[in-house]
Amino acid sequence: MQLIVDEQLSNLDPGVHIQQITSIGYRLPNIPDATVRERYKNGSDVLTLHALWDYCKKHNNADTKVVYLHSKGSYHDKLGNAKLRRFLTKGALSKECSNLPNNCNVCSSHMSPLPHPHVPGNMWLARCDYVATLLDPNSLAEGNLPKEFKEDNWCKGQGRYFFEHWIHSHPSVMPCDLYPGKEYTWAYNNIPDVNFPMDLQMAPRFDLNVYNTFTVQQNLSCGNDGTTVEGTTVGHRMWAHEKLYNITTLDDSWWGWKVFGRRRR
Repeated sequence: MQLIVDEQLSNLDPGVHIQQITSIGYRLPNIPDATVRERYKNGSDVLTLHALWDYCKKHNNADTKVVYLHSKGSYHDKLGNAKLRRFLTKGALSKECSNLPNNCNVCSSHMSPLPHPHVPGNMWLARCDYVATLLDPNSLAEGNLPKEFKEDNWCKGQGRYFFEHWIHSHPSVMPCDLYPGKEYTWAYNNIPDVNFPMDLQMAPRFDLNVYNTFTVQQNLSCGNDGTTVEGTTVGHRMWAHEKLYNITTLDDSWWGWKVFGRRRR
């Protein structure tokens, strides 16, 4: 755990990043107490996400940006987790994300629209005025969401998958990402090298078929026809926006039209 934290913090730029840590578990000797905002014996990523959300509610403007990192691999020390952690940390703390253009409010190494809109591995930078529009991450634990969101569903970003989907859960999200290749889509296959060439663009940057790595069986379990995910994705996004934010329409600026198209709702 200490090695993971040291590795991630070594990417911080003191002139850009202010370090605030939510510590869960045993005390790590190499982390100064001044950088630890709260300590917990037990918990999950919702503790840090809530702290980030609360900060943005108090600093609700486009110029204030926050970065969410977590010690991926501390529970499961596997090569895939280490590669993904390094790939995501590099992008979230990059100059490219820090200087993101006005047409972006969330930036990460890579964003995927499937199986639900998310950053695989869940590390990113975001503008506080956007984060402030999101629902409190504690809403799930406090029972303030519809019952469907309490059930684990990896297809739709619900249950334990909700926190990975959370940053892209509002229709006003304007995602950008940095990885220019098609080889990596989501999950653990073909994770890029940590020193990948960064090219900031609006995301998703490719056609839907690039991201569709589902097998036929997985598509059927997600309620799709076995060959494409276009049939239900937009409809579910609209359903989720209404349930979470009471928003029932999607205007022309919604990022999803580019990749999902307008014909299937």
